[in-house]
Amino acid sequence: MTAIETARTSVPELMNPPGGASRVFPAILASGRDFRAMVVTELTGNGDTEAVELVAAEFAANVTRHTDSVNFLGGAALLPGKDSAILYTVDSSLQLPFIKHAANDAESGRGLNIVDQITGGRWGSTTKVPEWIAPLYPNPEKLVYAITPLQVA
Repeated sequence: MTAIETARTSVPELMNPPGGASRVFPAILASGRDFRAMVVTELTGNGDTEAVELVAAEFAANVTRHTDSVNFLGGAALLPGKDSAILYTVDSSLQLPFIKHAANDAESGRGLNIVDQITGGRWGSTTKVPEWIAPLYPNPEKLVYAITPLQVA
């Protein structure tokens, strides 16, 4: 089983606001670029953000392509110890993401496999969205998160 197939009922790292940056983005493909830019701005100076950027792009693409949400909340914060960051999206869909096993010649379907590799399985989703999110994103239904290591530059 993958981390996502065993969705957690709570995410301890997100039970309280993690600090960092968050913003509501429209659920359009261009938002992937904007979410990545916000992540880079928030984490600049704390190591190589390339892996976190890939996760941000995948999460934004999943909201855009696989939900009927019109927008999403995206956030990023440095975790204590400064060797990893937490990245999250919140949207209005109850559909949980899952890892697909794409055919070798498939043009899509590998994104969450990449997220799983980058994070070492430290990602998942839950429909138990923490209460502090509601003022930032009304009617939240699902939270998807990843704890991503920051490589020292």
